[in-house]
Amino acid sequence: MRRFLQNVSIRMAVITALVFFTVALMSNVAVFTLSGQATQRTLNTLELINVKQLNAINRADALLSGARVSLEVAVANFTNGQRDQALEYLRDAAERVELSATRFEQFAAVPRTEQEEALGARVESTFTAVMDTVQQQLEALNQSDTFTFRLLRDELASLSSVQKETLTEFVRYAGQRGEALQQELDDINRFYSLIEWGIL
Repeated sequence: MRRFLQNVSIRMAVITALVFFTVALMSNVAVFTLSGQATQRTLNTLELINVKQLNAINRADALLSGARVSLEVAVANFTNGQRDQALEYLRDAAERVELSATRFEQFAAVPRTEQEEALGARVESTFTAVMDTVQQQLEALNQSDTFTFRLLRDELASLSSVQKETLTEFVRYAGQRGEALQQELDDINRFYSLIEWGIL
């Protein structure tokens, strides 16, 4: 009888150990899954802000700046009677404006959170104002209208100042948001590690 009870006790201990091991294993799998999901969500957000949005608007801005340089060279060539060279720079400016518009559309198409909406709308508004004025300059030079081009240049100066401030604000936001998300991810991983150690 005593041996029977001992065997039962051993079996119960083995079953308990197996159950505990199974629960611990399943809990670790659950923690690993949750940690992976949190990491993926954070990486997706970082990609939206720091890769898609920031890269797109920076590239659009660089292309538009290049178009403005080409337009200035073109108007100088027109003034000096070098029409062929002016037309060449006009073609370059038109191509850069088109590419800039494509990049800007990529920026505008990226989904935003409520927190990003107001800032994103300001970036869109100021960038569009600058781009529209540059396109007007391009159209003026296509008609060899250097007078209108110069009038628009004065208007563009104030628009560009506002656009630069807004873009700087967005770049600052992207950097701060990236750091906050990284810290959040570190905290989540630390939390799940503590849980995992507690389970083990």
